[in-house]
Amino acid sequence: MTEKSAETQTPIPDVTKGWGLEAFELRHPFLFRGGERRAIAVRTPTGADIEAYVRSPERGFRSLALRLADIDEPALDAMHGSDYARLMTFVGEFVAGTR
Repeated sequence: MTEKSAETQTPIPDVTKGWGLEAFELRHPFLFRGGERRAIAVRTPTGADIEAYVRSPERGFRSLALRLADIDEPALDAMHGSDYARLMTFVGEFVAGTR
């Protein structure tokens, strides 16, 4: 099998243009690492994101949230419990196809 030269390869289009980010507003803002978090930006998942979720041995919405949101695990752990539960529901709506 021979590889195509760079000149003959068809570029993969950026299918995420225009999908943007959704703001997840926190009902209980919190201080973390010297700054206040009032919202979390969550990007719309791609097919690859959903596939990674489906194939994940843990298969929790937490792993998908960490993949899609601008938040890391320690900050996620520091969130108010009701905001955490709402975020998991928010992310789950992508998997269910309702968002």
